[in-house]
Parts: sequence; C-alpha cells; structure tokens
Amino acid sequence: MLDDGALPSCSNGGVCDDDANDACDADGECVDGFFPPMHVCRWPRSDCDVPELCTGHSGACPNDRLADFGAPCTGISNGAPCDGQDYCDGNGCCVDQLQPAGALCNDDVDADPCMTPGTCCGTKRTCSAPRKARAGTPCKGESQGHVCDAPDTCDGDGHCVDRFERGKLCKPAQGYTRAVFCNGRTGTCPVSSFMEDSTVDTAVDEVAKASNESGNMLLVHSPPPLLVVGVVGAVVVGIAVAMYQRQPVVTPGDYVALSL
Repeated sequence: MLDDGALPSCSNGGVCDDDANDACDADGECVDGFFPPMHVCRWPRSDCDVPELCTGHSGACPNDRLADFGAPCTGISNGAPCDGQDYCDGNGCCVDQLQPAGALCNDDVDADPCMTPGTCCGTKRTCSAPRKARAGTPCKGESQGHVCDAPDTCDGDGHCVDRFERGKLCKPAQGYTRAVFCNGRTGTCPVSSFMEDSTVDTAVDEVAKASNESGNMLLVHSPPPLLVVGVVGAVVVGIAVAMYQRQPVVTPGDYVALSL
C-alpha cells in the first residue's frame, strides 16, 4: 500500500510529461499525465522551421520538422522596389525572391499618365528610373468640363498640357449680340459682344440726316451699343417727319382753282 498519497513512478521528465497530473488507477497502477496535443514542445528556430506539438499520449516531443517548400518567409533582401515574396526551400533555408523581369515599380508615378513607371530586370532588387510618356499620350489637365475644352495630351517632357477648341461655336447669336466661338486659349466661352461700332455709326448718320431735313436736331448722348434699339426707332421717326414736310401745302385758294 502507498503511504500518504505517494504515487508509484510513472513517465517523468519528458517535455510532454505533465507530472503534476500523474495518478493511480483502481488497480494501483500509475497513470501518466501528458500535456494536451496543442501544447508546443519545440519552438521554431526560423521562418522555415515549424513548431512541434505534444501528441497527448507520450512524454516525448515529436521529431523536428521543417517548413514545406514554397512556404513564405523573410529573406535577407527586403523592402526594395523589386523584392518579391521570399520562400522556403524545404530544407530550412529561406530563398530571396525577386520580382520578374518587366514588373512595374516606382509606385509614386503610377498616377501620372505623362510618366511611365520603371520596371524590374528580374536579377536586381532595384527599379529602373521612370520614363517620360511620348507626346500625344492622353491625360487630364487643370481645365475640365467646359464647352471649349479639348482632349488634353502629354507634351513628351513629363507634363500634361491643357488643349482648347478653336473656331467651335460655343454661343449662337441672340438679338443684337454676335455669335461667339472658342478662341483656343481658354476652356470657357468668350463673352459675347454687341454689334460692331461701324453698324451703330451707320444708324446714327441716318438719324442726323433725317433730323436736318426735318429742321429738328436729335441728340444722342448715351454710348451707341446701349441705344441700338432707340437709334433705329429714331431713324424711322425722322424719315417719317421728313416725308411729311416734303408734301405740298394745299390752301383754300387752291380748292377754288380746282373747282373751276
């Protein structure tokens, strides 16, 4: 018989032995206590090593195993533009992987259509210098969405150039304003103008002529472009007055002469 709860000897000292949980069974035999299967008994030494776990039914740790071929790891070269995902070789070593030849790098110029990102050569971790896109490559300049905006293009020197329409009708003629066309210098439609001064001057001359013939001088003091309608109306009135004054005046004597 065992005194004071003493236990017969079980498996002890193994990395997976849980000696504190050894116990006697009903027949007086010592039953080993082992750590559960998820208990780590050997930690990995590198990215290409794997941890070993207790089995739950043995005090010994399983044999050392290595990571499978292709398992991701961190090699010596890291953080360069042409560094790729490193991998394990299946023998415990990490292999530095590079981006394949032609892979784009220099992410900082990806958003600039007038610059072509550099590429990896497949044998070096560095990236080639970015290049300037050829002239005529489509891009988006500062002026966008206006009636006179044209498709923008790169200038071949790494810059996007705003292009504008020239000669395109952007506002039709209305009333006394002329039709307006894009001028090739801006994306917005130029401001429309009134009739040219020569057109207004002709109307003013007609008013002066009619006023002289009627014996009444009509004065125009406001700027011609703002009085086009008034000028034209005055011309009509002046002509009517002149025509009236040119007609012969009939007296009572003329009526007597006509009756004889």
